[in-house]
Amino acid sequence: MSKIALSPDDSGTGTFTLASPNSNTNRTLTLPDVAGELLTTTGNGSGLTGIVAGTLATTVTLGTWTITDTGGVLTFSSGGSAKFSISAAGVITAADNVIAYGTP
Repeated sequence: MSKIALSPDDSGTGTFTLASPNSNTNRTLTLPDVAGELLTTTGNGSGLTGIVAGTLATTVTLGTWTITDTGGVLTFSSGGSAKFSISAAGVITAADNVIAYGTP
């Protein structure tokens, strides 16, 4: 069984408080098995390391759609098939006819 250790800072004067929310549901918070800092909703991430800007995600899934960035081309796929793409230069390529005016 793992142990829990609390290590206060001898030079600090503030109080660190762990508080549970008003809830009737049991919750479990599992900490990762690594050393580091947690990013909170009020943090700006400046203390985080090991994250390379621009490489966080190359694919995003939205429902049945997948958007993939490959070499500056965004490809929109549904059901495993590419439906259209947009290049960094603004070129749009569609797998089927394009309707210019209509109601979606």
